[in-house]
Amino acid sequence: MQLARAVLDKNPDALGADEIVLRMFGPSPWEESSHDTELVDDTRMAFARLGNSPCGSEESSGVVPGFRLSSFVNDDQSEWTAQKMPAFQPQEWKGSEPLALCDEDDVAVLYVFPNFLGKAAGTILSARLVEMGKTLKIKPDAKSTDSGGRDNPNSYKRRMMKGEISGTYNMVDIWTAIGHSGGQAGPAAEVVAKNVQHFVEARKTADHLRVSSMRIDHVIQCVDPEQHRLMHQAAVELRSQCAAYRDLSYTEPTYFHGKVVHYNRATSWHRDKLDKRLGWNAVLTEGSYTQGIFRALGHAFEYLPGTLILIRGAVIPHSADFDGGQRVGIAYLTRDDLIARTSIGPLPLMTCTEVLQHMAIEDERRRVSLRAADFDRARRGGAEAGV
Repeated sequence: MQLARAVLDKNPDALGADEIVLRMFGPSPWEESSHDTELVDDTRMAFARLGNSPCGSEESSGVVPGFRLSSFVNDDQSEWTAQKMPAFQPQEWKGSEPLALCDEDDVAVLYVFPNFLGKAAGTILSARLVEMGKTLKIKPDAKSTDSGGRDNPNSYKRRMMKGEISGTYNMVDIWTAIGHSGGQAGPAAEVVAKNVQHFVEARKTADHLRVSSMRIDHVIQCVDPEQHRLMHQAAVELRSQCAAYRDLSYTEPTYFHGKVVHYNRATSWHRDKLDKRLGWNAVLTEGSYTQGIFRALGHAFEYLPGTLILIRGAVIPHSADFDGGQRVGIAYLTRDDLIARTSIGPLPLMTCTEVLQHMAIEDERRRVSLRAADFDRARRGGAEAGV
C-alpha cells in the first residue's frame, strides 16, 4: 500500500517538486515574513527525502490483521458499538519515512508523517507555543473537568522540571460543556472569558498555527477527499449558526473546531469519544524532547518533534508518551454533538484504492488546467506581439 508516500510523492516528473509542494501544502501565510524562505526550503528538503525512498516497503505501510473499522459501527453508521479491540502482537516502527496503516477492508486508519513542518518552521512554532505558556503561566489544573481522568497532575510527567511548562490550554473556537451536548455552543473560556492577555496570546498563537493548519487540511484533502468535503460543509453550517465561531475561525483553514495545546502531557490508553465518529484527529508535536512513543493498533511508533499523526481517534484507542525534554502537542479536535446539528450524515469510508484513483483524476485535471493556462498565456503573448 503506497498511499502514505503518495501524499507527498506525487509524480514529480509530471508536475515538478515545486508544484507538488504548493499543491500539498499551499502557499505560506507568511508571504512577507523573513522566515518564509527557510520554511519553503525545509519543506522541499522533506519532500526530497520522502520522494527518493522506495515505495511499498514493509516499514512504510501495512495492514492490521483481523481489524475492520466497519466493525465499530452498525450498517447505518449511527450507533457506537461496545466491541473491544482485538489483541495484537506489539510491533515497533522507527523511521523517517511516512507510514500508513489500513484495516483488512483497505481503509486507512492511521498515518504518521515525520518532519511535517521542517526544522526552521518547527523551531518558530515551538518558540511561540513556549512563549504563550510562560506568559499565561500555564500549569496543571487540579479543578479541571477531567481532573479525575486523563487530565490529572500525574499525566504531566515532567511537571517538576525547572524551566519547562506543564499543563493544557484550550484554543477551541466552538464546543459545548461536557455533559451538556444540547446546550449553548461557544468558544473555550480560556480564550474569551479570562482576560485580554489570554485572548491576545491565543490569537497570536492561532496566527502562527495557520501554517501547520493549512498543511494538515491539504493532507486530509488528499488522503480522504470525501470526508474533507463533508466536514468543511459542516463547518460552514456551524458558522452560520454561531456568530462567535464564525468570527473566531475567520482565518482558520481547517474544519476542526479547535486545538488543545498539551505541555509535557503523556496520555494514557484512551479514545477521543467526543470527537466525530470515523473522523480524523490530527496531532502535531513540537519541542525539545528526544524520544516519543505513540501506541495504537498493536504498534509502537517512535516519533520526534515535528511529527504529524492522523488517527481515527474516536474509534481507535491510543496513547502517547515521551522523554528527554519539553514536549508540546497540538491536538486538533471536532465535536460529534455539534456536527449532529448540521445536515451531514455518517462519514463514508473511502478505501485506499479509491483515494489513489481520486488523486490520479485530480492530477490529470490539474495537468489539463496547467496546459490550458500555458496556451492562454502564449496566445495573449502572440496577440500583444502582433503575431
